[in-house]
This record gives sequence, structure tokens and C-alpha cells, in this order.
Amino acid sequence: MKIFSVFLLLFALSACLEMKQKEYHADFEKMETSLNTMQKIGETVDSSKAREVLIAHQDLIDSLKAKYTSDTISVTMAQHIENIKYTIYCLQHFFQNYAAFGDLNMKKTEVEKLKKMISNGDGNRENYDELMQKEKDSISNLKNNFEELLHYYTEGTRDFSASEQFLKSELNA
Repeated sequence: MKIFSVFLLLFALSACLEMKQKEYHADFEKMETSLNTMQKIGETVDSSKAREVLIAHQDLIDSLKAKYTSDTISVTMAQHIENIKYTIYCLQHFFQNYAAFGDLNMKKTEVEKLKKMISNGDGNRENYDELMQKEKDSISNLKNNFEELLHYYTEGTRDFSASEQFLKSELNA
């Protein structure tokens, strides 16, 4: 009877561990999919284009400040200036937080290490749930930062050629 109880206990523990492994595996797939999606989107970001736009727009605003010392400008001109200033604002925020792109590769490595550790049964198994939750939270934060970064990039590189042309013509007038 004791042997049967021990066997039953071992079987129950084995089944629980296997169920937990499947749960971890599903979580790892979600995390890896999320990281891969962010990486693919990040590869479409052209930081050199963003830098060129930022410099060109800053130069345009500086030239306007040098030429127009009066407080009075037309509403149309003010709107075009605001468009250009908006792109500058967005691109400055983009470059301040640009490191999030580099964090993707580091995070992928961390997830792979944790996946290997759990698959091999290394470390303290009691901490697995806590470690998984930390990685999920970390990826969630990274995703939020990434989405914000992408928003600033998209807004900063928006086509304001009409505003640029208008302001350049005002400078040359």
C-alpha cells in the first residue's frame, strides 16, 4: 500500500510539473511573438531619415527666428510653424528614448535564458512563477515604451512638405 501511495504521489507531482511546463511554454510563445513583432516593426524605423528631418526642421525654425523679429505673423504662417515645431518635438522625444530598440535584443536573450533554465529544471523551481511574471511585466513595459517611441517616430516624420515649402518661400521673400 505504501508503494502504491508513493507511486501515486510521484505521478501526481509529475502531472503537475508537466502542466506547469505547458503553461510556461505557452507564456514563452506569447513573449517571443510579442518581441518578434516589435523587432519587425522596429526594422522599418529609419533613424537616419528621422535625424535628417529633425536637423532640417530645426534649421528652418532657426532661420525664421533670425529673419522675423516681430511678434506679429499671419495665422497661416503660425500654423505652418506649429507643424514644424511639432515634428521637432516628436523627433526629440523619439531620440531621447531610442534605446528601447536596443532593449529588444537584450530582452530576447533574457527570455531565452529563462526558457532554457525552466526547460532544464535549473534553479529554484519555487521562483519560476515569480520570474515568469517579472519577464511578462518587463515585456509589457517594453511594449508600452516601444509603442510610444513608434508614435513619436511616426508623428515626427509625417509629411509636412506644404508647411516646409510655405516657410521656405517666406524666408526667400
